[in-house]
Amino acid sequence: ERRKYSRNSVDIVLDIYARGKVVSRARGLMTDISLGGAKIETLAEFQKDDVLIVELDRSDGKPLTLQGLILHVLHGDRLSTYGIRFTKLGLFGRFKVQKFIKATLAKRQR
Repeated sequence: ERRKYSRNSVDIVLDIYARGKVVSRARGLMTDISLGGAKIETLAEFQKDDVLIVELDRSDGKPLTLQGLILHVLHGDRLSTYGIRFTKLGLFGRFKVQKFIKATLAKRQR
């Protein structure tokens, strides 16, 4: 499988929002991130093609808010894993994600 962007293993707690769903807000754990998307684990149940808004805490105190389309779903006994592709990023958004990834990896190496 060829990927456009390299994945970076992370453990980041985040807030997940989904409009029009029974569970409209949930907490989750991002386990990997790239410029193109992320893998998220949560107790909340979503479906393929749902659009999620994820909010990550940055070191400057301002949240990084990203929108993603669910491409892959794996429902476990309690925990579900979702592969999302970031949408509506634009050039500035990609810059913010790249900066977030670099800061997260640098913090982990300390």
